[in-house]
Amino acid sequence: MDSHNGSESEEEIPFLFPEPQDVVKKAKPTQTSIQELMYVGASAFMLVASLVMAVAGSKYPTDAQCIKKMSTWSPMLEAVEYEWRHFREEVPNAYYGKPTDQLEKAWGDIWQYGSTGIPDSKLNLLNKSHDIDWKYLPDELGGGIEAFFEAFHQIHCVDLLRQYTYRDEYDYSDNPAFLRQPNVFYNHVDHCIETIRINLMCNVDVTPYLIETRGDGENVVRTDALYHCKKFDKLVAWAEEKIVRPYNVTAERIRAIEEVKIQGSHGGHGEHE
Repeated sequence: MDSHNGSESEEEIPFLFPEPQDVVKKAKPTQTSIQELMYVGASAFMLVASLVMAVAGSKYPTDAQCIKKMSTWSPMLEAVEYEWRHFREEVPNAYYGKPTDQLEKAWGDIWQYGSTGIPDSKLNLLNKSHDIDWKYLPDELGGGIEAFFEAFHQIHCVDLLRQYTYRDEYDYSDNPAFLRQPNVFYNHVDHCIETIRINLMCNVDVTPYLIETRGDGENVVRTDALYHCKKFDKLVAWAEEKIVRPYNVTAERIRAIEEVKIQGSHGGHGEHE
């Protein structure tokens, strides 16, 4: 009996579970959800594109990075900015021609800057030895090793050669360079020629210049080349702010006169510093 009842119970159990009466149908995506997906996708694409561009851009150094990599250390590097310029020989200009009081001042204004102090911890960056007895500025001027800047030194040298060229056409009797004894003065001139030569050969300009053939058959050299230049006015502005011991022409005259007196007492022999 029990066995029979058990079999009936087993027969009542279906082999497969019946399908549920209420089948849940998948909801179709609404217009709003599609727009959200498109927005997320576009945002992700823009993010990836920005990252790719940033990584690609990082392969090319900035001007500031190039300056530090390609230059000897200098506190003035912080003021260096570049610009592309076409140089055209436009004459007359403030620096061109026979000397006048105005022209002499114009030249002086682009090189007569003094010195500032640099920490001795920077000597290794200048390939200089700590064993040398360097000249230091007094504490009231901020201390540090007294440093001048080659840009102004080199322009001074060009100016001196210009003045030497016109020495018979202008009164340079109060110019410190001309106050020194002849052998010292000529040593100074030779030093300036050598300074300019070294600088030109070090910073070799490989820019091509062209020759224009005009209708009348005349050949004209075109030196109006395109250059990537440091902005000189930025460096002058830096010097005006940072120089702690300005150039003093009166002090230079006194120094020159004193040197002449000392050299005269030693038989007139001296050499350029």
